[in-house]
Amino acid sequence: MIFTPTQELVKDTYRLAKIARAIGMDLQPNPSLSHIIFSWPSPSSTSTSTSSSYSWSLPNDSVPLPFPSFTTASLSHLRLFANLTKGYFKLAFLKDNCSPPRKIESLSNYNWHCTSLSLFSTRTGERIESMDGFSKALLGMGWTLFKTNSCNKDFLKRTIYLYRKLEVSRVCNSKRIPNGNGEDIGECSRVRELRLPPLVFRNEPLRILQYIILMTDDIFCLA
Repeated sequence: MIFTPTQELVKDTYRLAKIARAIGMDLQPNPSLSHIIFSWPSPSSTSTSTSSSYSWSLPNDSVPLPFPSFTTASLSHLRLFANLTKGYFKLAFLKDNCSPPRKIESLSNYNWHCTSLSLFSTRTGERIESMDGFSKALLGMGWTLFKTNSCNKDFLKRTIYLYRKLEVSRVCNSKRIPNGNGEDIGECSRVRELRLPPLVFRNEPLRILQYIILMTDDIFCLA
């Protein structure tokens, strides 16, 4: 998969999703984090990303790709993604000894349960070790926190942390959207949503840590 504006050869879903978000696409996980669903924001709703975040029923004009590597993705899904991106990406079949157009940026996609990595706040440099520390870092960057409540004795196991952030899409800013009344709207609001169970950030699978970094726009880093 080649990102046509820069001719960068992209070989993993993590990098692909970072570029897709930069051009304004919506990213949604499936419940197991095994796939990321790529789509464009809906101009008619501000809660599209939240309403379908954990549903495997795909909306129109969207495509799921395996995360964190799309090496197992079907050719039809890759072609659908290339078509969905409106010309930003294209498929290319390269020989093994063919030099890529640009340096390949890749991650260790096979180290699923790395225990040596830690999550750090890029703003303060502090190590994130608990959900409280994670929440504090996100709240300082404009996110809001909601937490589920349960009366069951296994409350701590059932608690889900829901983080939401209202943002303006770059795509919606750059084009006029008809509102159905013969008028065009210059921008629309989007809600980004991140749902997490209680995590111990010193001992989580690498793909979960990568997904957190991806969804929070590099507020955190791995070290």
